[in-house]
Amino acid sequence: MHSNLAKFQANRLSLRAGRKMIWDDASWELSGHVLVAGANGSGKSTTLKLLAGQWAPTHGTLTLSIGSESVPPDIWMSRIGLA
Repeated sequence: MHSNLAKFQANRLSLRAGRKMIWDDASWELSGHVLVAGANGSGKSTTLKLLAGQWAPTHGTLTLSIGSESVPPDIWMSRIGLA
């Protein structure tokens, strides 16, 4: 694995979009190439907006690590031009 590979980690993450619960107390890790697939309305776009920093989790934490550096959401959003 490359030392500067970006990795998203969710810890006890909950995400609500309106009345719909997208993630409920979920913990996961994403790195490398990832396929986001699912039925219409299953939360794919909402999850991508969360990863892009456009949405904040309802509960829990989402962190981005690049190599050994942990990058806070406000910093990664500014790095990709969203802040």
